Amino acid sequence: MASIVWPLGLPARPLIPGFEETFPDIMLRTEVDAGVAKARRRFTAAARPITAPYRLSDSEVTTLDAFYLSTGAQPFDWVHPRTLTTVSVRFTGPPRATPRGAGLWDVTVPLEVLP
Repeated sequence: MASIVWPLGLPARPLIPGFEETFPDIMLRTEVDAGVAKARRRFTAAARPITAPYRLSDSEVTTLDAFYLSTGAQPFDWVHPRTLTTVSVRFTGPPRATPRGAGLWDVTVPLEVLP
């Protein structure tokens, strides 16, 4: 596991509506001139992309911003909302925040679960 952890000042789990997990693409498929395409396993392990939506307060957005800027591409521990296990993840891009009103923000956090 990583030595960095998801900040305690942020919600432990993302919102379920909008949560998206893409299974890793581990197959290599090759078309042939005639007949059925060939397919084989490309790797035994691959990253698993996640889109994690949160509804955060102004202060929580500030906490997430500081965490993102200090963590960068380093892996950190995060509780996976489907499996409820601690996994090692990293940001795949910057979080996006949209104002919701009354000091609330809808924030999308792009992550990848590391193998």
